Amino acid sequence: MAARDVETRLRLLETAIGELREEVALSRTDAIAARELAAGADRDVSEVRAELRAHTQTLNALRENQLDLQAEVREGFADVRTEMRTGFAEMRTGMAHIIELTRWRIRTRTSMNCARPDQQCYGQQHHSERSQ
Repeated sequence: MAARDVETRLRLLETAIGELREEVALSRTDAIAARELAAGADRDVSEVRAELRAHTQTLNALRENQLDLQAEVREGFADVRTEMRTGFAEMRTGMAHIIELTRWRIRTRTSMNCARPDQQCYGQQHHSERSQ
C-alpha cells in the first residue's frame, strides 16, 4: 500500500504542478497586460497634462489680452470724457455769450422804447428803408 500511496501522491503532485504552471502562465499574461495598460494610462496622463498646460497658456494669453483691451477702453473713455467736458465748456461759454447778447439786445430795445421786435424804434431805419 505504501507504493500505491506514493504513486497517488505523485500523480496528485504532478497534477497540482501542472495547474500551478497554467496559473503562472496566466499570471504572466495578466502581468504583461497590466504593464501595457499602465503604460497606456501613463501616456494618456501625459497627453492630458500637455493639453492642460496648453489650455492654461491659452487662458493666460486671453487674460492678458482682456487686461490690455480693458486698459485701452478705459483710456478711450478718459479721452471721450475729456473731449465731452471741453465741448460742454465751449457750449456753456457760447450759450453765456448768446444770453448776454440777447439781454443786451433786450436792454437796448427797451431803452429805445421798442416794445415789439417787429416795431421800428426811434432812431432806427426800418429794414425795408435801408435796402433802398
